[in-house]
Amino acid sequence: MDTIIAPTTCHSDNNNPLLQEWHTPFGTPPFSLIRNEHYLPAIRTAMAMAQEELHRIVENDEAPSFANTIEALEATGRRLNRITSLLFNLDECHTNDELSEIVMTITPELTRFDNQIWMNEALFARVKQVYETEMETPHRTAEQQMLIEKSYKAFVRNGVNLSADDKEEYRRNSEELAQLSVQFNKN
Repeated sequence: MDTIIAPTTCHSDNNNPLLQEWHTPFGTPPFSLIRNEHYLPAIRTAMAMAQEELHRIVENDEAPSFANTIEALEATGRRLNRITSLLFNLDECHTNDELSEIVMTITPELTRFDNQIWMNEALFARVKQVYETEMETPHRTAEQQMLIEKSYKAFVRNGVNLSADDKEEYRRNSEELAQLSVQFNKN
């Protein structure tokens, strides 16, 4: 479970507005085109796309660097973040039963996806190497140093250094907590 597996499926859905570029003023979502049934396939597709991005980072033959590890990790999953931000914001302010059910369905999947990232030892090894070699180099800006430190600490705080048994318990607990948080917000 700690390895990021290269997905083998095609991730193209030309009919889903959530997966297309938004050519709207200020890049706002095209609300008139988005339907509830678009969310689950779009999120699952965006997770697979992010998985491919992560796979490229882990499998990069070059030595870990700020550009090919930290910046690449920071850029990973932007489409997924855009879609989930829209879903969760709409669920908070303009929800319906179907949208709430979508959130309840996708939350455990998103939590498992996050856990897969943050507990990935191969990915963490790259981040750790950058942290140990480039954190204090004089050519790094304060912002770059902050991003390196933030990336490193995110892995540590999300359980990468736990034992296998503790990682499994963390996974179970984080999934349960995510579900309970969604349910709490609904109540």
